[in-house]
Amino acid sequence: GLVGVRKVSINERYEIGDQINLIFEYNAQGKIESPVFTFDIIRADGVLCCSSRTDDLGLRVNCLENKGQISIDLGKTLLAPGIYMLKLGIWDKQMVHPYVVYNKEVLRIEMNGKNSPSDAVFLPPVKWEIKRSQESKEEQCHY
Repeated sequence: GLVGVRKVSINERYEIGDQINLIFEYNAQGKIESPVFTFDIIRADGVLCCSSRTDDLGLRVNCLENKGQISIDLGKTLLAPGIYMLKLGIWDKQMVHPYVVYNKEVLRIEMNGKNSPSDAVFLPPVKWEIKRSQESKEEQCHY
Protein backbone atom coordinates (compact mmCIF):
# COMPACT_ATOMS: atom_id res chain seq x y z
CA GLY A 1 0.00 0.00 0.00
CA LEU A 2 0.84 3.65 -0.13
CA VAL A 3 1.27 3.87 3.66
CA GLY A 4 2.63 1.28 6.06
CA VAL A 5 2.78 1.17 9.85
CA ARG A 6 6.38 0.35 10.77
CA LYS A 7 6.27 0.25 14.56
CA VAL A 8 3.81 0.72 17.40
CA SER A 9 4.76 1.77 20.92
CA ILE A 10 2.34 0.23 23.41
CA ASN A 11 2.71 -1.35 26.85
CA GLU A 12 2.14 -5.08 27.23
CA ARG A 13 -0.68 -4.38 29.72
CA TYR A 14 -2.31 -1.49 31.56
CA GLU A 15 -3.99 -1.21 34.94
CA ILE A 16 -7.21 0.77 35.35
CA GLY A 17 -6.20 4.40 35.89
CA ASP A 18 -2.91 4.14 33.93
CA GLN A 19 -2.19 6.74 31.25
CA ILE A 20 -2.39 5.31 27.73
CA ASN A 21 -0.23 6.97 25.11
CA LEU A 22 0.13 5.18 21.78
CA ILE A 23 2.65 5.96 19.04
CA PHE A 24 2.28 4.60 15.51
CA GLU A 25 5.29 5.11 13.21
CA TYR A 26 4.39 5.22 9.53
CA ASN A 27 6.14 5.22 6.18
CA ALA A 28 4.35 6.81 3.20
CA GLN A 29 5.51 5.83 -0.30
CA GLY A 30 4.00 8.95 -1.87
CA LYS A 31 2.26 12.17 -0.96
CA ILE A 32 -1.24 11.93 0.50
CA GLU A 33 -3.23 15.18 0.41
CA SER A 34 -5.48 16.04 3.39
CA PRO A 35 -5.62 12.58 5.00
CA VAL A 36 -8.16 11.73 7.68
CA PHE A 37 -7.05 9.55 10.59
CA THR A 38 -9.40 7.20 12.46
CA PHE A 39 -8.84 5.30 15.66
CA ASP A 40 -11.08 2.66 17.24
CA ILE A 41 -10.91 0.44 20.30
CA ILE A 42 -12.94 -2.75 19.86
CA ARG A 43 -13.68 -5.27 22.62
CA ALA A 44 -12.91 -8.95 21.90
CA ASP A 45 -16.64 -9.63 21.34
CA GLY A 46 -16.84 -6.94 18.63
CA VAL A 47 -18.31 -4.09 20.70
CA LEU A 48 -16.96 -0.70 19.57
CA CYS A 49 -15.80 1.01 22.79
CA CYS A 50 -14.10 4.14 21.47
CA SER A 51 -13.93 5.86 18.10
CA SER A 52 -12.20 9.05 17.05
CA ARG A 53 -11.69 10.85 13.72
CA THR A 54 -9.35 13.76 13.18
CA ASP A 55 -11.81 15.58 10.90
CA ASP A 56 -14.55 15.35 13.56
CA LEU A 57 -12.15 17.00 16.02
CA GLY A 58 -11.31 19.82 13.58
CA LEU A 59 -7.74 18.55 13.19
CA ARG A 60 -6.56 19.08 9.61
CA VAL A 61 -3.39 17.57 8.18
CA ASN A 62 -2.22 19.18 4.89
CA CYS A 63 -0.33 16.16 3.64
CA LEU A 64 1.37 12.97 4.68
CA GLU A 65 4.66 11.88 3.13
CA ASN A 66 7.87 10.01 3.94
CA LYS A 67 8.27 8.85 7.55
CA GLY A 68 6.59 10.17 10.67
CA GLN A 69 4.59 9.26 13.71
CA ILE A 70 1.05 9.52 14.97
CA SER A 71 0.60 9.95 18.73
CA ILE A 72 -2.70 9.24 20.44
CA ASP A 73 -3.17 10.21 24.09
CA LEU A 74 -6.16 8.41 25.60
CA GLY A 75 -5.63 9.82 29.08
CA LYS A 76 -6.38 7.62 32.08
CA THR A 77 -7.64 4.10 31.43
CA LEU A 78 -11.35 3.88 32.14
CA LEU A 79 -12.00 0.75 30.08
CA ALA A 80 -13.19 -2.30 31.99
CA PRO A 81 -10.65 -5.13 32.35
CA GLY A 82 -10.39 -7.20 29.20
CA ILE A 83 -8.68 -7.56 25.86
CA TYR A 84 -9.28 -5.00 23.14
CA MET A 85 -8.19 -4.57 19.53
CA LEU A 86 -6.76 -1.25 18.37
CA LYS A 87 -7.58 -0.11 14.85
CA LEU A 88 -5.84 2.81 13.13
CA GLY A 89 -6.99 4.00 9.73
CA ILE A 90 -5.55 6.56 7.32
CA TRP A 91 -8.09 7.62 4.71
CA ASP A 92 -8.46 10.01 1.79
CA LYS A 93 -10.17 13.31 2.60
CA GLN A 94 -13.59 12.04 1.43
CA MET A 95 -13.30 8.92 3.68
CA VAL A 96 -13.87 6.68 0.63
CA HIS A 97 -10.49 5.04 0.13
CA PRO A 98 -8.42 3.72 3.07
CA TYR A 99 -4.68 4.00 2.53
CA VAL A 100 -4.12 1.73 5.50
CA VAL A 101 -6.25 0.04 8.15
CA TYR A 102 -3.93 -1.29 10.83
CA ASN A 103 -5.48 -3.61 13.41
CA LYS A 104 -2.69 -5.85 14.64
CA GLU A 105 -2.28 -4.44 18.14
CA VAL A 106 -3.95 -5.73 21.28
CA LEU A 107 -4.66 -3.62 24.36
CA ARG A 108 -4.83 -5.51 27.67
CA ILE A 109 -6.54 -3.84 30.61
CA GLU A 110 -6.24 -5.42 34.05
CA MET A 111 -7.50 -4.65 37.55
CA ASN A 112 -5.17 -5.53 40.42
CA GLY A 113 -3.00 -7.54 38.03
CA LYS A 114 -5.92 -9.64 36.79
CA ASN A 115 -7.83 -9.69 33.56
CA SER A 116 -11.37 -10.24 34.84
CA PRO A 117 -13.70 -9.39 31.95
CA SER A 118 -16.75 -7.29 32.71
CA ASP A 119 -20.03 -6.68 30.90
CA ALA A 120 -19.39 -2.96 31.30
CA VAL A 121 -17.45 -1.09 28.62
CA PHE A 122 -15.84 1.48 30.87
CA LEU A 123 -15.40 2.00 34.58
CA PRO A 124 -15.38 5.70 35.41
CA PRO A 125 -14.52 6.71 38.96
CA VAL A 126 -17.90 6.71 40.69
CA LYS A 127 -18.38 8.51 44.00
CA TRP A 128 -21.45 7.69 46.02
CA GLU A 129 -23.01 9.87 48.67
CA ILE A 130 -26.15 8.86 50.52
CA LYS A 131 -27.72 11.30 52.95
CA ARG A 132 -30.63 10.78 55.24
CA SER A 133 -32.97 13.67 55.69
CA GLN A 134 -33.12 15.33 59.09
CA GLU A 135 -36.71 14.18 59.44
CA SER A 136 -35.96 10.44 59.40
CA LYS A 137 -36.16 8.78 62.75
CA GLU A 138 -33.21 6.78 64.06
CA GLU A 139 -35.29 3.73 64.85
CA GLN A 140 -36.55 3.39 61.24
CA CYS A 141 -33.38 1.81 59.90
CA HIS A 142 -30.29 0.27 61.32
CA TYR A 143 -26.86 0.13 59.67
